[in-house]
Amino acid sequence: MSAIDDIIKNLYLTRNIAAYHLDREKTKEKDYNESNPGWGLEYQDGDKRYMIGQYLNSLRNNSNYALMGYTPYHYDTGMGMLSGGVVGGAVTGYPYMPVTPAAGLLGTYENGKFGANLMLTPTVTVDGKSNDGFLGLQGKYKF
Repeated sequence: MSAIDDIIKNLYLTRNIAAYHLDREKTKEKDYNESNPGWGLEYQDGDKRYMIGQYLNSLRNNSNYALMGYTPYHYDTGMGMLSGGVVGGAVTGYPYMPVTPAAGLLGTYENGKFGANLMLTPTVTVDGKSNDGFLGLQGKYKF
């Protein structure tokens, strides 16, 4: 098997779907958009996941992301594999910085060619400016 075949065998097309902001009062106050469509790619190398893509963020701006996930915890449900761990990287499209650090928890579900990612990021405040925590959902399809 060639290196290209190995990459393709472990590559997912991802579809950003939605974000659920944890502070519901602030979500209403800031009129957050919780429908966040976008596309990306995820390459899985054992417990490591490399993710890039773009989406319409909650402020209605285009965002690009580059993330690395590490999911060492696994549970076979009999109907697919659940995995859990952490994710971190960088994202653009937010007003406080041109490139914003991002980190949180990552849960995945995979069953054959189909799967989903669930990311939980906490609210982070720096110099009185905050990026509000959310639960993000992606669907994915393995090539």
